[in-house]
Amino acid sequence: RSFYHIREVDVFRFKQINQPLDIFLSHDWPTGVYNHGNIGELLRKKSFLRDEVESNSLGSPPAAELLNCLRPHHWFSAHLHVKFSALVKHTDIGEVGQPPATKFLALDKCLPRRQFLQMVDFPHTSGDKELCYDREWLAILKKTVALDNSLPQYGCMPTSDLWQYQPVQTDLTAIQDALSADLKVPHNFEKTVPAFDPCHRAHPVAPGSHVLEIIFFSFLKFGFFFGRSSLK
Repeated sequence: RSFYHIREVDVFRFKQINQPLDIFLSHDWPTGVYNHGNIGELLRKKSFLRDEVESNSLGSPPAAELLNCLRPHHWFSAHLHVKFSALVKHTDIGEVGQPPATKFLALDKCLPRRQFLQMVDFPHTSGDKELCYDREWLAILKKTVALDNSLPQYGCMPTSDLWQYQPVQTDLTAIQDALSADLKVPHNFEKTVPAFDPCHRAHPVAPGSHVLEIIFFSFLKFGFFFGRSSLK
């Protein structure tokens, strides 16, 4: 159940990240994360999960791979509509800056008398808070653009010479120069569909239709350093 809508190329790209991560978000839980929390309490609330928990098949194996590879300080998930916390202790020494453990948290649905909200404190810097594109991630996208596959045939990810997909300082500098040192996400967020109206239950967007965000088109302008001459 948990492998739908996951592309192997995206998992491969995430594995190229070297910088320490504070937060990772996923819809599905990483497989096995329930072994690091109160399983009894989880099964008391969601008894129908018992078979999957006992067979260790509940959750997403790719997410579990990334949890063990990237080791973020915090990992937040959804999907199962239950509050559950866990502390995943990593057994070996990771990269510089990676924590010895990851704090996992999932929350319930946003309904009355449900545990759907929790406050988490994070250290922050002073000054204006701006959304910015990440140089390392943009460099990873550039170095892996040839791995994208829109064909129905299965495409295998590289298993050797992986160093060529991991950004080095010259790649980061090239990204910075290409964007004229401006990595800020433009303030061009716009409403693209009507807001929910409880008096009219009809869905505002027809099923199967696609609505593209303005911010997505702004991101496509980076196509010039993804190896494309222009994107219109």
